Amino acid sequence: MRVSADTFEERAMANPELLEEQREETRLIIEELLEDGSDPDALYTIEHHLSADDFETLEKAAVEAFKLGYEVTDPEELEVEEGDTVICCDILSECALNPELIDAQVEQLLNLAEKFGVEYDGWGTYFEDPNGEEGEEEGDDEYQDEDDDGDILMDYQQLLSPITQFLQCPTPEAWIEKARRPENLPLLLTDHMVCELKAAQTAMLLIRKYVADKESSQALLAWLQPYEAFTFRDGEEPDFLSLHKGLSKSIMPKTANGWGQQLIDSMVLLIKEELHHFWQVREIMIARNIPYAKITASRYAKGLLSETRTHEPLMLVDKLICGAYIEARSCERFAALAPHLDDELQRFYLSLLRSEARHYQDYLTLAEQIAGGDISERVRILGKVEAVLIQSHDDEFRFHSGVPAE
Repeated sequence: MRVSADTFEERAMANPELLEEQREETRLIIEELLEDGSDPDALYTIEHHLSADDFETLEKAAVEAFKLGYEVTDPEELEVEEGDTVICCDILSECALNPELIDAQVEQLLNLAEKFGVEYDGWGTYFEDPNGEEGEEEGDDEYQDEDDDGDILMDYQQLLSPITQFLQCPTPEAWIEKARRPENLPLLLTDHMVCELKAAQTAMLLIRKYVADKESSQALLAWLQPYEAFTFRDGEEPDFLSLHKGLSKSIMPKTANGWGQQLIDSMVLLIKEELHHFWQVREIMIARNIPYAKITASRYAKGLLSETRTHEPLMLVDKLICGAYIEARSCERFAALAPHLDDELQRFYLSLLRSEARHYQDYLTLAEQIAGGDISERVRILGKVEAVLIQSHDDEFRFHSGVPAE
């Protein structure tokens, strides 16, 4: 089914807040597909997921979707929490990675789901390699040795150039050498996962301290609580995929303060992206039988934030500049490490570059907006602190640690 945004009617029924959440989710999915190298001009099979407690209810919704021109997969029984089961199926269409077209499909199917009393569980599609060939067998890739490492990053140089200019030093080779060793991979992935959560926590704290009202503060706390309980307090591992859909910037209060609204918009999107990355790293760990174990934090973020000024709004400006350095360093390390990793991790780390680069720029833009003028001197001063932390010897190996002591 090829759809046009103008073909759909009866849109008023769908829940506006749910629609807004789905629109944000759609743009995240599309962005990550394009970052992975998907062809923006290709046609994709879009799989919208429906589920219900019983076959008859789901069948009625599926028949209606078929009448609307969608393809429908056979229903399947899926076991969920505590041994319960649901019946699910996919509603299929074919279209480009156009957010407006997919928004229109989502809205139509949300209305359909509400009408028939079934659950709409989001959509997905497949990675499309623009350089791939039909019939290409797995394992036919050309051999690549260390002399080819530079080619991997060639397409990302334009993206990385502002970051390497922003940072006052590159990652030391000694750190890369230690990070690339297979025996250090469990520790590296564990700390990476925790860092994604801490990045989300930082963004949440900024919203709560500077712009959120009591109700939205509680919503933010509740959203992150399952992640924090699992990571820091031996809590049960929740369904991270379901949790990822739990918050939209639509629940945040609107504010007449220009930078306040920009803070909300940028930080809520950042939280969603960082928690999605948290879940992606966790999935990789599970697939590789790497158990999660609590580890101590590195000195990096604490050392950087210790240099912030102590009165507002200068403290906020400095915190945002520190956030920019943390995101920029993460991006630079993903790029530095990627050529030395296996294919799966290499693709994953390269897929993170675009969002990390955007996050660093978002932090700087906010800092400049709040400062109301030039921030280059504070950027220089805090950048010097960051470089010292990266270039000095460090007793603990972590994702943002300095030169390994050994």
